[in-house]
Amino acid sequence: MGRIRFKRGTTCSVQAYEDAKIGEPIYDYEAGQLYIKDIYGVLKPIGSQLVSLEGPTSVYPGGSYSYTINNYSSFVNYEVSHNLDTDTTVTINEKTINLDLGSSLGQENFDLIISVDGSQQIFNIDFAAESVVTPTITSHSSGDTGVSVNPTFTTSDFATDPSGLDTHDSTDWQLASNSDFSNIIEENLDSSDLTSWTPSTTLSDTTTYYLRVKHRGNTIGESGWAQTSFETEETTGEVNLTNDDLDSTTESDPYDASESGDVYTFEFDADQRLTAYISNFSSTHTLKFINSPTGSDGDLNVTNSDYSDGSAILTVGDVDVYLSNLPDATFWDASSFKNIYGDSSLVIE
Repeated sequence: MGRIRFKRGTTCSVQAYEDAKIGEPIYDYEAGQLYIKDIYGVLKPIGSQLVSLEGPTSVYPGGSYSYTINNYSSFVNYEVSHNLDTDTTVTINEKTINLDLGSSLGQENFDLIISVDGSQQIFNIDFAAESVVTPTITSHSSGDTGVSVNPTFTTSDFATDPSGLDTHDSTDWQLASNSDFSNIIEENLDSSDLTSWTPSTTLSDTTTYYLRVKHRGNTIGESGWAQTSFETEETTGEVNLTNDDLDSTTESDPYDASESGDVYTFEFDADQRLTAYISNFSSTHTLKFINSPTGSDGDLNVTNSDYSDGSAILTVGDVDVYLSNLPDATFWDASSFKNIYGDSSLVIE
């Protein structure tokens, strides 16, 4: 059988040359050299040590991995090895290399060694750090609008990389009014609320808030923060205030009911001592007294010596409510108060 002579004086069989497809390697046994047939039929030498390897460059102890020799040739003798001292095995079957790693590996990386007819090529493989996967915030998504002012937040399930290394111990939740979380509205750290949390704070309407959350494992630490932002819904202007909300008001600094919201309910526990100051009360608002002595309108006592000054004091049980800047102060009891501001303006229970 005839042979083809290369520039270096080496040869291969004519049949091998003719059978070779474009881009397919041809091996010259005399020279121990691989050649590639280009689109013009010209044989170009490629170093036999140049293995094109496809597979993971980062692995975990105890894992099994597969690599593929992209430019595999059945004319070449391949051998594989590694430089680890543990119970790691590496085998090759045609173009596929199988790597089974030991479970107790203390180094940062190792060498996967491929020999092609005695010529070695070394591939450095890194060991990835075991980690808790950063959760995905499933509710609410970043940029969501119309979110309830009493939202419930949820995340994806706890996970590790590689899978199954740890179990879920706790979760950190933080809700803030700014993206750098320097102004925390509410937080729930080291929480048993693992994948769902409902803050106790009622949020303001049509306002942008920021949430971040991370999972903690029992043994391998915590994940990174997952973060989202959202805008709350527009409410109907309903505002509900209690003794605690109005305890800090004073005559010179009353609660101004005209500043925000259209509908106010001021709910007072008449069994708790309180002096509250409210300005700009109107017919869209409600004064509600609970735990009053008898639960009837007769429990209301009105102090109103000058109807023209736009102020009056309403007393039920242990609660005194100073009203100022009233549009009409010509009332002296519950009935006359309701005649001006409406039946729903005063509730005594």
